[in-house]
Amino acid sequence: AFSYKDFTVEFAIDEDPGRIHANLAALSSITLNLIENAHQAAGGRGRMTVLGRSDESVLELRFVDDGPGIGTAERERIFEPFFTTRSNGTGLGLAVARGVAQAHGGDLELESDAAPTIASNAVSGSSASRGTCFRLTLPLAKARKAPQTSLQTTTEIAHAS
Repeated sequence: AFSYKDFTVEFAIDEDPGRIHANLAALSSITLNLIENAHQAAGGRGRMTVLGRSDESVLELRFVDDGPGIGTAERERIFEPFFTTRSNGTGLGLAVARGVAQAHGGDLELESDAAPTIASNAVSGSSASRGTCFRLTLPLAKARKAPQTSLQTTTEIAHAS
């Protein structure tokens, strides 16, 4: 876990989630974008939990926060390029993040209203009914699909204990 003032990010990742082949900088940008969005939406106070697990073919990371959540109207447009709810936002963060996930043969999606509550309860025992949950899926190395776009730098990422 790490904290920045009144915002904490915790990790609950399976002991051996498997291996993926990926552009490290590109995948880091997804993670940082989701953390930064949660931090800003929560006004700098709150918590995000990153839950990780895998099956035989897919690594799944859920980014669950306890912030104010995303409204119904915004949910339908959240991945559109240039759509933003912030006065200083570009509206490119989530569109680019999804594109990066898809270029790696995976996806980034916003889960249903109930998902943050379920995931938060599983980790903390909280009964909060607000928040947001993004689900990032990436194929494991042996199940990798061909990327949709070429990435110049490929780095093998393995879970570090």
